[in-house]
Amino acid sequence: MKTLLGIGIPAVLLILAALSIWYVETMLMALFGIRRTLIFRLMFAGMYVVALAALIVGDKSANEIMGRFYWTGGVLWIFLVYLTLGFIASDLIMTMVKIPLVWGYGVSLGAVVIVTLWGVLAARDFVVSETEIGLNQLKAPVTIMHISDVHLGHHRGRDYLQRIVQATNVRHPDLVIINGDLLDAKIALNEKVLDPLTGFNAPVYFTGRNHEKYVNQNRSEVLVSAMGVHVLRNESVKIHGIELVGLRYMKADDKTVDLHPSDDKETIKSALEEMTLDPTLPSVFVHHSPAGVNYMSEKGASLASLVLSGHTHAGQVFPGTILSRLFFDFNSGLKKFDDTQVLVSQGAGTFLTPMRSGSRNEINLLRLVPLN
Repeated sequence: MKTLLGIGIPAVLLILAALSIWYVETMLMALFGIRRTLIFRLMFAGMYVVALAALIVGDKSANEIMGRFYWTGGVLWIFLVYLTLGFIASDLIMTMVKIPLVWGYGVSLGAVVIVTLWGVLAARDFVVSETEIGLNQLKAPVTIMHISDVHLGHHRGRDYLQRIVQATNVRHPDLVIINGDLLDAKIALNEKVLDPLTGFNAPVYFTGRNHEKYVNQNRSEVLVSAMGVHVLRNESVKIHGIELVGLRYMKADDKTVDLHPSDDKETIKSALEEMTLDPTLPSVFVHHSPAGVNYMSEKGASLASLVLSGHTHAGQVFPGTILSRLFFDFNSGLKKFDDTQVLVSQGAGTFLTPMRSGSRNEINLLRLVPLN
C-alpha cells in the first residue's frame, strides 16, 4: 500500500499538472491573441518545470538563492491551480451567457491575480487563537501556548520566530509546547535562527515531527535543546498539575495507512502500551499529527484527556482546505473523541507555498480549567 501511494499519488498529480498547464496556456493564448503557439507553450511549460524543480530541490536546501526559487515556485503552482479553476468557471459561464471572450477570461485572470496576492499577504502574519478547555481532575487553571508547524526555512526565519516569542510572553502562559515542524530547511539549522527560543519566559517542551526528520532530526533536537527547550521522546513530565505526554512522530499502529508515514518501528499504540501514567492527573498528549487519537483516549482518564496536534495546516490553501477535511478526521479546532478532547492547530507557518487562503496562521493559547 505504501508503494502504491508513493507512486500513484505523484503520478496522478503530474498528469493533472500537465493537463492544467496545457489548458491554461491555451486559454491565455486565446485571451491575448498569441499566435506563435509552440514557442509560447514551451516557455510556459518550461517555467513550471523549473518551478517544480525548485520545489523539489529547494525544499531542504541551505542556499538562499535556491530558497528564492523555492518561494517563487510555490506561488506559481498555486497561481496555476487558481487560473485553471478560474478559466473553467469562465468557460461554464460563457456556455450559458453570451459575453466576449476577453471579458470572460480577463475577469478570471484579474481575480486570480488578486486572490494570489491576498494569499501571500495573509501568510505573512499569524493570529493568537484562544480556547478554554475543561478537564476533569485538574485542580487549578493552567495556561498553555501551543505552537505547531512554524516551518522555519525559506518562507520565514528568525524575525518571525521572534514575533511568536513576543506574542507568547505578553500572554504569560504557564508553559509552552512546540509541537513539531519547527523547521523544514537546512538554512534554519543554525543557532542564529533558533536563538529567539531562549526568550520564552515559561518552560518550553518540544516534540519532533516529519520535517525535522527530513532535514536532520538529531541536529534539530541538539540545537533546540541548546536553547533551553526540553525535548520529549515518548516520555511524560508532571508540571502544573497535568501530566504532559510527548510522543515522537509515529503512525497510529501497524495497520494504519498514513500519507506521511513514519519509518519508526514504534507506533503510538505500542509506545503508549509501554508507558505508565498517573491516573490522578489529567493527561495532555502531544503528537504532531492527529493520528492514533483512539489509543490516547484509551490511555487517558475519562474526561481528563486532551490531545494536542497540528500537521494538517487545515489544508492551508483552497481547494486543499476542502481535501483536508476529507483526509483528516480531526482537521482543525477543538473536537471530541469519546471523552477525549482533541485540539488541532492550523499551524503558525506554511509549507511548499508561502500562501494561505481559507485558513490562517495561528498559535493557540489554551486555558485549561477544572471541569468540576
